Amino acid sequence: MNRDFAILIPTRNRPEKVARLLSSIESLAKKPLQVIIVASGEDIRPTIATFRDLLPITYEHTISAGQIAQKKIGITLLTPKAEWCLFLDDDLLLD
Repeated sequence: MNRDFAILIPTRNRPEKVARLLSSIESLAKKPLQVIIVASGEDIRPTIATFRDLLPITYEHTISAGQIAQKKIGITLLTPKAEWCLFLDDDLLLD
């Protein structure tokens, strides 16, 4: 399966929404090459730990607030193998 895309999720203090989004990503027929989560505020490492064996997650916690700052950090973590990157808000679900 060709997995040439990554997903970048900026978040702040919404671990339950991130868990639901990760669950929806895990159920996709075509999985991403990488899922990057950049969180500020609450450290959500325990929340995403259950998905580490299911998805290729790269996680970064930062003191920088705001989606723009988080996206800039996330882009630096992007694998060069990804041909494109999908930015998702933490309150979305994928079918």
